[in-house]
Parts: sequence; C-alpha cells; structure tokens
Amino acid sequence: MNTIVGLYESGSKGKTSTLNMLIYLLEIATSGTTNNHSILTDRRAVFVFNNLVIGIGTGGDTWSVVDDNCKFFDFHNCDIVFTATRKKSDSGSVKRLENYAQQHGLNVTWQRKNLTNNSQNENNVNFLQALSLFNLI
Repeated sequence: MNTIVGLYESGSKGKTSTLNMLIYLLEIATSGTTNNHSILTDRRAVFVFNNLVIGIGTGGDTWSVVDDNCKFFDFHNCDIVFTATRKKSDSGSVKRLENYAQQHGLNVTWQRKNLTNNSQNENNVNFLQALSLFNLI
C-alpha cells in the first residue's frame, strides 16, 4: 500500500458521484470503454493502471461501510485507494480510515469534496475533482 485518499464532506454533497466519475476515468484509461452504471450508486472497483492496483470505494458514510472498503482494498492488494468518508470530525468513518492507514504505516491524504451553490454546475465540479483525484495516481 502506497497511498490512502479520503474524500470527505457531509452527506449528499457528491462524494459518491465524484468517485464514480473517477471509476469512469479509470475504465476508459484501462479498457477504452465504460460500464453502464449510475453515478449515484455506491460500489467498489479495482483497476490495474500504470502497474499499480487502484481500489475505489464510493460509499463511506459509516464505520462499517469504510471497514468493508478497507477489507476490499486488502483483498485486492491495492497500492492506491480512494474512499468517501463523512466530515473529518466524524467519529466513525474517519476514525476507521485513519486506523486503516496506521495499520499500513501511512497517513490519509485528505481531500475535501469541492462544492458549488449552483446545482446546474454540480456535475462539472464533480468531474473536475475526479480528474484531480485521477492525477494523484
């Protein structure tokens, strides 16, 4: 494990959509096509890209969801992982990810979810942040 990235913010702010857009970017980068899925649905995905195993867990509202993401990342021997969490002051999802990082001798690279007040611009903001996350790989 090299890098653990936590995308954090309160609920219903677009964390799942942003991480699903990151999945789309990795699908295109690795296979040239995307699978048919909703950007609103929580899921997990793994990719081999640039000789690295990349794991993504779009859900992260609770300790147990982040725990399941961590188990998924370990099962796939991921080098770089991305997961959603609630705000950094959260006592569940954030603590689980920080404990996971400590188990691997790492610190979490925290990325706050970018927000917009214009709902018509939300997908653009999410996509630009997904590109920024992609560039961390």
